Amino acid sequence: STAEYEKALAARGMTEQDLRSQISENLIVNAYLGQQLRLASTTATDAEVQSLYAQLAAGQSGTSTPPLSQVRSQVEQMVIRQKQQASVAALVAQLRSKADIRILIATSTAATN
Repeated sequence: STAEYEKALAARGMTEQDLRSQISENLIVNAYLGQQLRLASTTATDAEVQSLYAQLAAGQSGTSTPPLSQVRSQVEQMVIRQKQQASVAALVAQLRSKADIRILIATSTAATN
């Protein structure tokens, strides 16, 4: 409902304009990343899926792990997300290394007694 929507915005300290701006920025960033990295074409190999599954199963204690056949799609999505995040992190590192950032506004802290 409208009231719940407004309450959710208020709980996050946002206005509707803030939300619209954030969505717009996210769309721009996602479009750029999609162009630069082709994230949608990221895939997971069987070996990567099996390796992550083994890691997850080894990390569980006291609970039984479902067979890979039951959770394969979830594990595959996790592998894909990890690979996408690594690609984004590498791009950000590359962009930062080429950046020439200068802070032109002097900042100072007031001395406290």
